Amino acid sequence: MKICGTQGGDSFLNMTRPNLQNQCPEGTQPCSEYTTAENTVCQKDLSQCPILDIQFIYHNQTSDYSNKGYTLVAFNVTTTIAYTTSSPGIDRLPPTTIQVATPPCSNQYEQSTDPAPVVYPAELMWETCTFTEQTNSTYDPRFIASNLITDDYRVQEESGVLTIIATQPSYKTLVPNMPERKRAIIFNGWMRPTINWSLECEENGTSRQYAYDQYSINMIDFDQLEAQEKFKEFGIIMLSISLAVPGGCFFLCRGSSAAVFGLVGSFVANMVLAGVIMKEFENADKVVAEEKTKLDTYPSLNKCVDAQTQVNPDFILQEIQNFTNDMNLVRNWNSIFLISMIGPLIIPPFLICLIRYCRCGQPRTSMEDKRDAEELIADKDRHNSSDDNDSRDKDAGSTVEEANNIN
Repeated sequence: MKICGTQGGDSFLNMTRPNLQNQCPEGTQPCSEYTTAENTVCQKDLSQCPILDIQFIYHNQTSDYSNKGYTLVAFNVTTTIAYTTSSPGIDRLPPTTIQVATPPCSNQYEQSTDPAPVVYPAELMWETCTFTEQTNSTYDPRFIASNLITDDYRVQEESGVLTIIATQPSYKTLVPNMPERKRAIIFNGWMRPTINWSLECEENGTSRQYAYDQYSINMIDFDQLEAQEKFKEFGIIMLSISLAVPGGCFFLCRGSSAAVFGLVGSFVANMVLAGVIMKEFENADKVVAEEKTKLDTYPSLNKCVDAQTQVNPDFILQEIQNFTNDMNLVRNWNSIFLISMIGPLIIPPFLICLIRYCRCGQPRTSMEDKRDAEELIADKDRHNSSDDNDSRDKDAGSTVEEANNIN
């Protein structure tokens, strides 16, 4: 079951509309004589007019719909698709959303089913409709039935989902008798007209574009931002370990100053990554501040749309506040974490003092320390003795040379 259509014409954001008296601009004409001003679309070429209604009807209903101006297309052996751009009794804007559900949820990311869904655990959108605070509803009343009847099995079979599920581990065990159970879940076809915008508001200077910009909250995905910062923090840990640990090992085991490189490198890496993280949070703060200013316009904008489309500024403000609180929590945690990473520059000297009697993890005794000290003194004495012998040999050579010169 596949239904295809051709997309054309302008979007509602840019399409030509009439005035309050339902008069189209010069050079255009209304697509339907049966629509009120709020639902009328004006076009220069009526062949480009949008579809206003789609219905799935039985073959014995075709004459009724044909008489009302519908175009008929055979769908299968029992059903015909009837659609129209102008028909008596059809007074609404063009549909922009098509769904199969029972009925559609207010939350567009949920899928209503009756009876309860039969799903493989990895399937998406299997939760049924839940109450949405933003719209104060569970189901979206803007959707209109199209009389399409199908079932969950046919929808997933045509979309290829069933083929994917069949390749998953233990799918027959996790979803026994899946074909029969999915066929029992009946879906109906639904369509929703595009979101309306009051002509009166438009004529008073509040354009559709302005409303679109104000209603479009550019909220940062906090979960994504938090995941990015945790990834950077992991990078800080690994980089600090890779620089500080080898340096400390050289210092303890060889008495080398390579530890300085490791510790200072760790500090520099921490500060650079800290700057990157704090800059990202600063940008997030700016976005939140800009979006909060839009909320002041919502009470007046809400007067220009239907009840289901209205946006509750208090709800959005609470969501922004929750985001801000979460962001501040992560920001504070980052600050504590980054400050704590400076510890490798301060702690090692104290640790070295505490374990100065150990070398490479092996305990050292006082006798070993004394023996090492005696060896150092002996090496120094041997070095001084060698220097004295070289000096005497040089003096003797000079005396012989002077004697030869006298002779």
